[in-house]
Amino acid sequence: MLGTDPAKDVEIFHEADETFNTWVGRTRSRDYITISSESTLSSETRVLDASKPDGAFHVIQPRQKDMLYSIDHRGDKFYVQTNLNAKNFRLMETPVNKTTMDNWRSDPASPGCAAAGLYVV
Repeated sequence: MLGTDPAKDVEIFHEADETFNTWVGRTRSRDYITISSESTLSSETRVLDASKPDGAFHVIQPRQKDMLYSIDHRGDKFYVQTNLNAKNFRLMETPVNKTTMDNWRSDPASPGCAAAGLYVV
């Protein structure tokens, strides 16, 4: 909190791998706070229900070599833009309570499409 002693600050996340860039964001729904880490060949995103700021962050999918992904949220699903099994990126969806890649399904609105960006409205 602003104005408090920094010595009492709690570390929420520490990226130990210096080859990864890390940033904090929010889904466009504003329902989730995100912490994303990405390198050239791998990425990982953590989410926290914004209505429960004292809760714990949950990893969407643990980082895996040669797999990049980013997420957004709408309703009861996360939408995942990924290069998993794709020459170009593709759009997948997954329930908010089952986020690992074994639960990712192709988005029925974009079968076989290359995904150049992710913007869920």
